[in-house]
Amino acid sequence: MSQYGLRMKSATFKAGLFLVLISFAARAAGWTSPDGKLSFDLPADGSLAEVDNPPAPATAIWMTADGSARLMFMSQANPGNTSLRLAGLTEGTLAQFPGSTVVSSNETSLGGARVYTIAAQIKAGGYIQQSIVAFNGVVYKIMAMGPVPVSSDPRLSVAFKSMKVQDPNPIAPPEAKMSGHEMSMMIAKIGFVVLVIAAVVKAMRRKSS
Repeated sequence: MSQYGLRMKSATFKAGLFLVLISFAARAAGWTSPDGKLSFDLPADGSLAEVDNPPAPATAIWMTADGSARLMFMSQANPGNTSLRLAGLTEGTLAQFPGSTVVSSNETSLGGARVYTIAAQIKAGGYIQQSIVAFNGVVYKIMAMGPVPVSSDPRLSVAFKSMKVQDPNPIAPPEAKMSGHEMSMMIAKIGFVVLVIAAVVKAMRRKSS
């Protein structure tokens, strides 16, 4: 084989290896809930670091080095597989941050379950967003906070855009009824306190270690 042919073969091999490494990195960025029912991606560049032993009710928290952008996942039981209402979830989200305004509030379908996503601007500064999905008697929440709209921050938005229901046959709650409003408000509120103080908790742990 000529030197040109050897160089081309070497270049092809390196290119193939590069693609394999990229593929592996993308897979490594995925995260799945402990029960295996919900998954989403994290930024492959490592811009979000996982926080050790996150405070309840958080299952997992990730944040940037300066703590300005934070992502959180949590789940909780939904007795009776109670239906949720977008209006109640939106109201509950805003109630945690007086004076905040809705950026967007919508309902979509994902893998046989309804997903409710609410984004808001905080009066004191910053933005929040959460996606809530309920099935099989459990509510799952992905929550984020940052200095710019979450949908325009690739470090945070990737989790929302890549969310997948891993249960092949999820049992979704029945169509929403008025009785689900109060439950929806309560579910929307849970977790934001932990999301807000996560950076402080991390800093305190670092000083004490």
